[in-house]
Amino acid sequence: MEKIRPILKNTLPGDYVGAGTVTTSLAGAPYYTVNIPWRNESREILATRAAGLADTPGVGDRVLCVSGGDGAVYITLLLEKVAPAAECDGAGGPDDRAGAATVYRDGARLLEVRDRRGELIFEYDPGNDRSRIIVNRGTLDVSAPGGDIRFNAGGRIHLQGSMVELSAGTLPGTAPSRFSLGPFRSTLQAPSLDVRSGQGRIELDEAEYRGKRLVSSVARARLAWGRLESLVDSLIQRARTSFTTVEELSQTRAGRMRTLVAGAFRMKAERASLKTGKSFDIDGERINIG
Repeated sequence: MEKIRPILKNTLPGDYVGAGTVTTSLAGAPYYTVNIPWRNESREILATRAAGLADTPGVGDRVLCVSGGDGAVYITLLLEKVAPAAECDGAGGPDDRAGAATVYRDGARLLEVRDRRGELIFEYDPGNDRSRIIVNRGTLDVSAPGGDIRFNAGGRIHLQGSMVELSAGTLPGTAPSRFSLGPFRSTLQAPSLDVRSGQGRIELDEAEYRGKRLVSSVARARLAWGRLESLVDSLIQRARTSFTTVEELSQTRAGRMRTLVAGAFRMKAERASLKTGKSFDIDGERINIG
């Protein structure tokens, strides 16, 4: 077994065990730099290949790192071997690591595609016929001009971003429907909107409605207002039976007032007073007083 002198420069806890990615290696020497996730950031560490490890890690391989009691970090296991990446067309510089690679992980063959920074953006598992897209930076476009795009999940479908926008309707002569969900304001625009539900509840601190026409059909309604002010140009009310109860004062102020009753008209009060500025006429076939 070869003798390996470890690099004793270690900034990790003495009980650290974790996976990392080899970023550089020295030709013919068992020393590497490994990128590992540490708390909320990535850290580049110096590591030494353990004497008992027969495999030789390469750049891009996933390895298991363990802190030793001597203050060094050892690579004890090769977790994932990355095949040489396919070269990309274009004017890629020496730091351009974009390409596709075949990876063997847990006995399964995977296809990986990485961007120019070496970050994983696509993974395909032919054994399970499963694809995964990862875009840490940049823009992702999903397009199906000749077909449909379907999202199906047994659990929740979660969309998160600084702003979420949905748009539908590209037929000529029709206005598209748009839904925009932002951090401080959300908007919904559509030529026609239908909302159907067995039960519903809306809570708004302030609400404003503006429209040209409103038609409401409700089997039973109950309104509780602290204060209600209505301003209308013409008010027409029709009811089969109407009951109004006012605990204190009920006042009507009008330029003219007329009450038409087809049957009997009865007014009852503890005290009554009728006063006119000019004339007071009573006309009836029979008038009973007392």
